[in-house]
Amino acid sequence: EFKANECFREYNIFAATDLKERKLLYDYYVDYNTILEKSAETNKCRDYYKYVQSKQRLYDIFEKHCISDGSAQCPEFYKDCKDYNPKEVLDTFICHDDMVR
Repeated sequence: EFKANECFREYNIFAATDLKERKLLYDYYVDYNTILEKSAETNKCRDYYKYVQSKQRLYDIFEKHCISDGSAQCPEFYKDCKDYNPKEVLDTFICHDDMVR
């Protein structure tokens, strides 16, 4: 006997905005070391600082989704991204003191 519900029991459909946010977070994660390297150039630090600061919104969203381990709404790569949370890294930028004034 075929049961359609069983075919989709473990299948999660994400909204288009959620997929976009996942991609943005993943791209930031992949690019972070390059961002950090380029931010060391004094004349570009402010731009990269603002860029990293803008990613806080993504972390705020996924912190809600990732409260419990194994949540279907939590991207698998989120644990790896946590070290790049703007709250944790912005103070390492050479222009941080200027930016918070």
